[in-house]
Amino acid sequence: MLPFEFLKEMRQLNVRPSVISYRATLSACEMGTQWVVSFEVLKEMRHLDLGHDVISCSVAMSVCEKSAKWVLSHELL
Repeated sequence: MLPFEFLKEMRQLNVRPSVISYRATLSACEMGTQWVVSFEVLKEMRHLDLGHDVISCSVAMSVCEKSAKWVLSHELL
């Protein structure tokens, strides 16, 4: 299952994903170097007013680094 699909499935089951769910998704993105998905996850967190805490942004920046997209990590700041 793709990382973002996990969140989608939770919503289909009427389970509201928590910050921890989003962080787990970001960690999965990090392992798979899926920087585009990590940006979408952060965007959705902001949209749902879950914020974008230091840990979530740090993981997303790590995804960018591992994907050789370190320049994009500046957009997260």
